[in-house]
Parts: sequence; structure tokens; C-alpha cells
Amino acid sequence: YIKDLLNSPIDGISIIDESKNVIWMNEKLKDAIGNVKGKFCYEILAKNNKICPSCTAFKTLTTKQSFKSKGMLVNKHGKKSNFEFITVPLKDNKIFIEIIRNI
Repeated sequence: YIKDLLNSPIDGISIIDESKNVIWMNEKLKDAIGNVKGKFCYEILAKNNKICPSCTAFKTLTTKQSFKSKGMLVNKHGKKSNFEFITVPLKDNKIFIEIIRNI
């Protein structure tokens, strides 16, 4: 059931570790940005070489709380779009899930 929920056709979902590396993406997100893992979230999702200005990942990892922010996602064709990012801590607060919702 969890895998079905995570592969929701509505939102892009990634799981990111405490080093900010993407370790898993659902099919919706893979379709949008390509099947890339093992790099920093900001490299994969925003095509940046530094942390995004509105990053909630650091806040989630340090406070162990969920956060929402708005930011930019760059798809595999280079098109930028505005998205809402929701980060939720998981598994002993060493990894977190990021829900990426088109706004």
C-alpha cells in the first residue's frame, strides 16, 4: 500500500537522505525530470549547483518537523515551473520525503 501511495499519479515524490542526496523518486517525478539518483536534491530538482533559497530540507533535518515552501523545478527538457515543496521527516529523522506539487 505504501508503494502505491508513493507512486501517486498526482504529485512528484522523492526520498532524500541526511546528506541531501536523492535516493528514490516515484514514477511521476522520474517522468518529469528523468531517472537520476545519488546527487544532491538541488542538482537534480532545480539544476542548481548550490542550495535553493527557499530550501526546507535543512529545516526538516535540523528541527525534525514538516515544512512547505514554493520553488522552481526544472524538467528534463530544461523548462522551469513553480512548485510547492512539502518536506516530512522519516525513519529516525535521517531521511525525509519531499512531495512536489504543481501550483
